[in-house]
Amino acid sequence: MLKKRITSSCAGVWEAIKETLCLDSPEGHQTNDTDEDDLNIGMKDTLSFAWRALKESSLLLYALLQVDIGFQQDEPSLGHEDFEAIGWLTFTQLAELRHRGAFSTVARTFSLCCTKCVQAKDSESNRLPEKWYKNTLSCIQQNALALTRRSAGLPAMITGILSAYVGDTFFDKAVLDLEEIASMPVPDTSEVEEPRLPQVHALNALKDIFADSRFGSSTEPYVADGLDIAAACLDGKIWAIRNSGLMLFNSLIRRLNGGSDVNSPRLPNTHGLLSTGAYERFPNLPGLIVKLLRVDDVDGRRNTQPALQKMSVSLDTTAQRVFPALEILARSGLPGVHRMSIVDLIHYHMQSPSWSIREKAANTLALTVKEQDIALEIDKFLQPDWPSQNALHGRLLCVRRLVSRLGATGDSTSSLRLLVLFRSDEDGGKFSLAKFVMHLQVFLVNNCCAITAAAYLNILSDILEALVQRKSRFAGYYGLILQKHIFNEWRGTDIDQPLGRPASKPALSLELLQQFISNVGRGTEVEDSPASPSFNPILSLQSTALERCAALIKRACGGGLSSDLIDELASKRFLRSFQEMPYDNFNQADEALCAHGKLMGVAYANDAQNEVLQKNLAAWIRSLALAGDAHTELSTRLAAAHSIEGFFHSIWKLSSKDTPSAAPLGVYLALWNTLVDDDEDVRDLGAKIASQLLSRTFIGGTETNRHLSLSPPATRPRLMQLILDHYGQSSSLWNEAVLRLIGISTFQGMPQNKTAAGGSGLICPFSVILELAKTPDTALFVEEKQNLYIDEVEEARFWANALSEISSTESLADMLSHALAIWTTEGLALLASAIAEEQDGPFGWTSKPEVFALGMRVILAAKVLISHEIKVNTCKILLTDILQKGLEGQLHHLWIAEILELLNTVERLENLVLRPSTREN
Repeated sequence: MLKKRITSSCAGVWEAIKETLCLDSPEGHQTNDTDEDDLNIGMKDTLSFAWRALKESSLLLYALLQVDIGFQQDEPSLGHEDFEAIGWLTFTQLAELRHRGAFSTVARTFSLCCTKCVQAKDSESNRLPEKWYKNTLSCIQQNALALTRRSAGLPAMITGILSAYVGDTFFDKAVLDLEEIASMPVPDTSEVEEPRLPQVHALNALKDIFADSRFGSSTEPYVADGLDIAAACLDGKIWAIRNSGLMLFNSLIRRLNGGSDVNSPRLPNTHGLLSTGAYERFPNLPGLIVKLLRVDDVDGRRNTQPALQKMSVSLDTTAQRVFPALEILARSGLPGVHRMSIVDLIHYHMQSPSWSIREKAANTLALTVKEQDIALEIDKFLQPDWPSQNALHGRLLCVRRLVSRLGATGDSTSSLRLLVLFRSDEDGGKFSLAKFVMHLQVFLVNNCCAITAAAYLNILSDILEALVQRKSRFAGYYGLILQKHIFNEWRGTDIDQPLGRPASKPALSLELLQQFISNVGRGTEVEDSPASPSFNPILSLQSTALERCAALIKRACGGGLSSDLIDELASKRFLRSFQEMPYDNFNQADEALCAHGKLMGVAYANDAQNEVLQKNLAAWIRSLALAGDAHTELSTRLAAAHSIEGFFHSIWKLSSKDTPSAAPLGVYLALWNTLVDDDEDVRDLGAKIASQLLSRTFIGGTETNRHLSLSPPATRPRLMQLILDHYGQSSSLWNEAVLRLIGISTFQGMPQNKTAAGGSGLICPFSVILELAKTPDTALFVEEKQNLYIDEVEEARFWANALSEISSTESLADMLSHALAIWTTEGLALLASAIAEEQDGPFGWTSKPEVFALGMRVILAAKVLISHEIKVNTCKILLTDILQKGLEGQLHHLWIAEILELLNTVERLENLVLRPSTREN
């Protein structure tokens, strides 16, 4: 009876929720149920409830199938009727569901049910999966008009049934049936408005079969046929067919190369990731590659002037079939069959009007070149015989990849190999300055296209960086050549010589790149460039220089610095050009932020009082504020911490004092923020920086230990004391602490949340904040806080204690102090009223984290006012009122304990009569 009750209950759940989950677009569906409107439940909430109900019912059925315990020995707990009921229920769900998150759990249950049926001892149960298979084929035909990108639950039905027949002839029959449906001719779309496409469902089912690890050895004989079918689909005129064929092809390639991402832009330095003997195991692969790489008239080259829209569509279609073929070649190398034809086709696609196709073809060809042939191939690619700028761009992309292969090894000979571009056979294979100058004339001076010029400069920059990384003795010589022939002559730009000493250190390369940043935008206008994504050639050249500059700054600042280099790094021109540099991506911005901290440290140690430097410091501190915010990426927050580290390290390296002078307040606050970051790596790095800082500093008149290594929690009180020692009389610190105490996330006066903007005055009224805190959250899925590490009450206590120690008369008289007094007294009065109106308890209104933290903030704010003799009587009366009402209304015990401690402090102060009178502002 229990088994039938469970099965019928799950069937009842399905009847209740199928109307919601079987809609093609359930998120946009509107119901007319007035009860739901009264409960403020939208369609998305209903969808989530329905999905959860289906998931739980499917898990219950799965458990029922898995726990196969009989009432007597050798008696199964489930019989034919049970298997049939569960199987048809889950089959129907997979056939009708349209919500992908829902049918994933159902698929597991259906698969287990099929396995149990095959393992059952009665023949009727054994035949059930075959019956479901026939019905699945009927569903594929019936749903030929109801197309979705992944065919909803139909592939899961197929894989669930076949999981019970691994290694059986039934498995082979099913795969052949699906291949037959997938290979059916596609109807002409011009004759039929909505053609029936069962091929899409069959292709998606085959894709799941080949991707399933359970079927590994069983599907091996069908991989070649699958590749043929997928390749044929890539030429289809209907998008749904092409898309499904592409997914099948990608699944097959992932199967061949061990699961690596087929479309990953990061290719290996050498091929060989496909299984050994891939071309021998699948003889049709070379022919497929030639077919996919073939040159069509519609590709844009043989059409004289195709329409822009037609060309764009054609390039997209070409990319869909070319990329898989190039991926196979990149992973497995060139086959012995059709070798020359494939090389010619790759060369052709390196001239494509599509930037992505050019780059993919260039990288693929670079990987297929043998190690001993790299120098010869580079010479061939740099010959001035290209038919178009697109062709030149493809060649330069390939040369760059070949150069990176030369520099991949870190042995002593790799430095010489990196200069293979400029080697002359006439000079015995040595570096030829004449050849270098000839290349500059061809690729830069006489080149009308800034994109190909940038591609060539990328190659030069890669060589420079590789030489510097290897500490090669050729780095300085190569840097001098770049200085003379690029920075002083290219496009007629005159630049003063930065250094007059031998260029044996990275310093020269650093200064050359800095000058390149400052002067690259002064060149002449360029003519039309190849078809590409949105591209600014000048910004691209600058970004290339920026990446190299940031890396070299970090290396240069890590070693000995000459006085000339220090002056150059601290110069207004360098700082301005570095700050105004545009960034193409987050990685560049993070590298720039790290390097910026080192630069600011050099400049600060050189002349801390410089007016221009103060403006640059303020801009850098604002960058730290934005980068360290809880909503930014982890890499950016780490970059901000490294920037702070670089700032202090540069100061310590260049300062002649044992105890350097205080850094700007904003830097200390940024360092404080790292100690309460959500990520452990950021906190540990912040603690490391603070420990080194404290080891060099006198705190409270006593010298600290010279080699501190503190944890983040242990670092915070010491860092706070250091800030108070340096800025205890600062009104800036007072304002910052006040705003942080009341919960406004700030950084040097920059509010970061709605609390600061919500009020008409300096601080949002307490009544508004309390109302927001008490508002119940009706969201089905609670949005997780960005920072789960920080304890808001502990943070508020730190800043309250800091405010109590600040004794600046100017700070106590400013507008923000007056606003704090009003905010605190209003908050205490409102809390007293709320306690009288609403009973509290363990699960009362103060148990909500936002309300509890707000109450602690206002109590701590009262502590600050009392410590400075501001509104002492008013605070005492309000706190006493809260205490009395709270004891009667079961107020949160932590609030009561804090209030009792504060009132005891007031009483001791009054008894001691240390101060003549209290001020009522």
